[in-house]
Amino acid sequence: MSHLHDRAGAARRLATPRRSAPERAGDATRQLLAALGDAPAIVLGRRSDVLAWNPTGHALFAGHLDVRISEQADLRPNMARARNVAGTLRLAARQHPDDPGWPFSSVNWP
Repeated sequence: MSHLHDRAGAARRLATPRRSAPERAGDATRQLLAALGDAPAIVLGRRSDVLAWNPTGHALFAGHLDVRISEQADLRPNMARARNVAGTLRLAARQHPDDPGWPFSSVNWP
C-alpha cells in the first residue's frame, strides 16, 4: 500500500503546470453581441477581463477607452478592478458625505 502512495506522490511532483490558452471571444460570440442591438453587453473571461463588447456595452462600461482595446490582451479592462474602484468610492463617499468635491449632488449609494 505504501508503494501506491509513493507512486502517487511521484506523479504529482512530476506534473508540470499547464499553461492556459489565451482567452478570446470567438466569431459566434461576436455575432451574438451584434445581434443584441442596443442592449449593452460585455463578455468577461475567467479573471473578469473584458473579452468583447457591443457598442452600447462599451459606451456604458468604458466609453472613455478605445472600442478596440478589448482585442488587445495586455490592455483589456478588468471588471474586478473596476468593481474594486467603485467600492472604494462608495466607502469614501460614506465617510465624507459633505465633501463638496464629489461629482454628484447627493451620496445615496447602497
